[in-house]
This record gives sequence, structure tokens and C-alpha cells, in this order.
Amino acid sequence: MTGPATIGESCVDRYLPPIGLDTPGGNALNVAAGLAAAGLPTAHVGAVGEDDEGRFVLARAAEREIDTRHVAVLPGRTGLTTITVTPEGDRVFESEELGVSATFRPSDEAVEFLKTRSWVHATGPADIVDALGAVAAAGVPISYDVYHPPRTERLHELAPLLTVAFLSAPDGSAADAADLARDAVSRGARAAVVSRGKDGCLMLENGRLHDQPATPARVVDTLGAGDAMIAGVIGALLRGSTPDSALRRAASAAAAACTHVGAWGPD
Repeated sequence: MTGPATIGESCVDRYLPPIGLDTPGGNALNVAAGLAAAGLPTAHVGAVGEDDEGRFVLARAAEREIDTRHVAVLPGRTGLTTITVTPEGDRVFESEELGVSATFRPSDEAVEFLKTRSWVHATGPADIVDALGAVAAAGVPISYDVYHPPRTERLHELAPLLTVAFLSAPDGSAADAADLARDAVSRGARAAVVSRGKDGCLMLENGRLHDQPATPARVVDTLGAGDAMIAGVIGALLRGSTPDSALRRAASAAAAACTHVGAWGPD
């Protein structure tokens, strides 16, 4: 087993005062960190800039033993998100610059590398999406995170390739979340997982809905909870867990992510 890989955005999450802290981030890289923390040999494919922020991201990934051989270091700036946290622990994105991640296109070598992995999880723009067809054709399970409403059309294009479509309905009802899952599966995804924020998550697989309440937590910072949930599902499925067990693991991982500042938590 070669282990999973992620492809997509990486950035620096910059907490504004009074926290005043830089942490590594980006949806795809956060999932890689979660998979690596679960003991899986994990790789990330993406891009950082030729700047201090890029060097910081690569150094922190190395500390977590994430394989970054196929992270391109490109002229330009590393993605940067500025964040504040409410007294209730809810993260607020004050600004977001994707930097070189916005136009990153994986090399042929990176695509061949992804074909050797046990699972590939993706986020990001069309140039990343274009590579997934070749990876799926090699028989690699693929998941994609549709965390942004404009990416709904991209899900429709990708659904037939997906082992799991990950979606989000933090303010919707259970019925709304189930409808999102059914739509993804009707378009070709084999299964769909919908995050419901403080209300937990659900999974539609083989025509059956599995519902999982949120695990209680002392919330410090909600940043990265959804990515931790995704890593929990993927890691559990790779180890042969049932959907119910995978969702329990996902809820536990999401709760743990809320107990510290930053998506990755303390070293």
C-alpha cells in the first residue's frame, strides 16, 4: 500500500491579533496533514511561491512527514488567508489570496505519481480537475471537496469519477444535506458525505443514508474541522471501516480539530 495523496491548495493561515500566529493551511494540505497524523504515508501535490511563506509551508509539511516531492515552487506568492476567531471559536476569513495555487497545473510526472497512490483527494481549479480523469482511469479511488457553491458545476463534471464526493451544508437541515448527497450520487458518485457543521455529518452509500451526530468538544477554533472530517473518512475507508465507523472517526477528528488554534494543531 503506497498510501493516499492530496492535490490542491496550500497556503499560510495568518491569524490576526490578538492571536498573531502563522500556521500552514489550505484545504488539500490540511487533509494531507490529517491523513499523516493518522499514520498513513501521505503525499501532497500542489504549489507554493518562492517566498518565506512557501518555505514555511514546506518545512511544516516535512515535520509532519508529508511527502512534498511534487509540490512545485513557483515564481510568485504563496497563498495567504487572514483569519480572526470569534469569542465562540468560529473562524472568520478576513481575506483570501490563492497565490500560485490559483493557476497551478500538475506536471506529467506528478500525474504519474498520483496514479500509484491508494487514494487521491482533490480540491481546486480546473487545471487540477483535468488530471483526475487520468488518475481515475488507472483505478485509483478519488474524492473531491465541493466546499464552494461555484464548484457545483465542477462536481457534476467530476461525479462519475468519484468514489466519494464531499459536500457541505453547515446551515441546512438534515433533509437539505440528504438532498445534496442524493444529487451527487445521481450524477455518478459512488458515495457522498455531507458535513453539517455543529450538527455532524451524513453519508449516502449503496442507497443507504448513514447519519452521525457531532462529537462534543470545547471549541477554541473551528478552522480545519471540515478537512479533519474528510481525512477521518478517507483514512477509515482505506483501513476497511464500514460507513458508520468511518463517520464516527470523522466526527471525532472534526471535534479534535476544534480544540486548538490552527488546522493542524500542536506539533
